[in-house]
Amino acid sequence: MFSKLPLHGKLTAMLIAFTLFATASILALTLWSNSQYHAEITQLLNKELARYIIEHQEALFDKDGEVRKEALTDTAMHTMMINPLVEVYLLDPNGKILGHALHTDDVQLTRVNLSPVSSFLDGKLNGPIYGDDPRVPSQQCIFSAAPVFLNGELKGYLYVVLSSQSFQSIAEQLTTSYILKVSLGIAAALMIVMVISLYIGFKRITKPLKNLTEQTRTFFTEEKCALPKDKGVLPQDELLALEASFGVMQKRIKDQFKEMQQSEHLRRELISNISHDLRTPLASIQGYIETVILKLDRLDNQQKKDYLKIALRHSKRLGKLISALFELSKLESRSMAVEKTPFSIAELIHDIVQEFDLHAARKGITFKLNQKTPNLLVMGDLSLIERVFQNLIDNALRHTPDGGQININLSERENSVLVSIQDTGVGIAKDEIPFIFDRYYKSSNSASKQAGTGLGLAIVKRILELHNSTINVNSEPNKGACFTFPLPLVAA
Repeated sequence: MFSKLPLHGKLTAMLIAFTLFATASILALTLWSNSQYHAEITQLLNKELARYIIEHQEALFDKDGEVRKEALTDTAMHTMMINPLVEVYLLDPNGKILGHALHTDDVQLTRVNLSPVSSFLDGKLNGPIYGDDPRVPSQQCIFSAAPVFLNGELKGYLYVVLSSQSFQSIAEQLTTSYILKVSLGIAAALMIVMVISLYIGFKRITKPLKNLTEQTRTFFTEEKCALPKDKGVLPQDELLALEASFGVMQKRIKDQFKEMQQSEHLRRELISNISHDLRTPLASIQGYIETVILKLDRLDNQQKKDYLKIALRHSKRLGKLISALFELSKLESRSMAVEKTPFSIAELIHDIVQEFDLHAARKGITFKLNQKTPNLLVMGDLSLIERVFQNLIDNALRHTPDGGQININLSERENSVLVSIQDTGVGIAKDEIPFIFDRYYKSSNSASKQAGTGLGLAIVKRILELHNSTINVNSEPNKGACFTFPLPLVAA
């Protein structure tokens, strides 16, 4: 319950709890100190009471040393009539109670501990000295005491209890007094006023912090920032909410900084690779055109035609490379939007195969589509998935020797369609498989003299990532390669 309170509520509750604790402690200390002070003053004022009684009353022992019970009773009754709060006891030298003026059943003890009596008689009154209360064994009481002598011999002690049970009961009754009730009522009213004042004050003080927290909550909602699993949602407490927010923001900033470093590294690598890949076809185009111009009169028409064909081929390769670079750059940008619609995967494959039929026929390569379930519909961006098939089939054609075969298999899974494109080409070396989806990586095995851009498989991987899919490859040298990836199935 406490953890769900806002910050100003927690501050108010904590200050109230501290105030109550401090007030209760001070009240308890005050009552205890007042009680001790009253006991000390009472004992000091009545210090000589027992001695005065002995000196001004009848002898408590006869000449044979026997207790004069009548004299003791008269003395005790006379004293208690003057001060009804005291009780008079006669003790022997060992603390045994020899007599008193109370009802026999009221006295619970038969012996009184004499250690406090000795301290009292020695005059060591550093604060009140408490002794046994014969009527209440579990309580201690202040007292006055004096030795009783007969012919110079100690016969016992007169033990006068200065606070009786009657006084204790009166003290207990004071707790229900009208004055105390009024005092408690006033204190409760002041506490209510203090609670309201503290709540309003803390609420105004923490208002800027609350506004900042609300802005943080809005930021998390709008930006759809993910909180750690142990946090769940931002807590109600402003400080805890800011702590969680700054923790997530700090992690996000670090991640973005790492992404910036990686982007910078990729940018430099990209510039280096582009410079190298663009320089080669540009140099070839420039060289052959310059040759035609310089040797225009010495070249026959066939030579001029051959040189221009080579320059055209390099210009096409250059255009293809530039297009692939723009395409990959667009795919990796955060602004890339994927428009998913349902479409027939078999029809798409049929259209793409027709595009490559002429090229495949020149090499004697055949296509084969294996589909167990007809009319399978998948969900995805049609133009992007088309690009995936174009790149994979083009890659298979370049790495498959003449007379080979390319199999395209479609198999239905629980919620997806598994697509595999398998060729009978030269395959991929095991140590090259982890790198084939990197930019500009070109396999050392190729059955075609026409080299690719090194970006085709990187584009394929990125498009499938945008579709929350992954691509896998299995291959062995001289046994072909098989690329597989799933696409979400549209329920019939």
